[in-house]
Amino acid sequence: MAKSAGDYGKIIGWGTSHKDADVKKTITLTKKLTKKDVEKMIADGLDKKFVVKNLQQYKDAIKKEKEKLNNKQLFPRRDLMAKILKLWP
Repeated sequence: MAKSAGDYGKIIGWGTSHKDADVKKTITLTKKLTKKDVEKMIADGLDKKFVVKNLQQYKDAIKKEKEKLNNKQLFPRRDLMAKILKLWP
């Protein structure tokens, strides 16, 4: 069964809203993320295609959609996706 973005978000454990506390949760997760954490995400069903696709979407939004820059999760999630890929075994 295909997973939704919400399913992957639960596996990753990022903040789910644009509230300051959730943005901070995403930033903290990125800072503390280890290869072992990524291996657990993979074991729990994280698909590399999802990470690659979302990283590209965040990069594209930053480049060309200035109104999206109000999205407080845009930069933190871009950084998180990049770190997950960097740590991907």
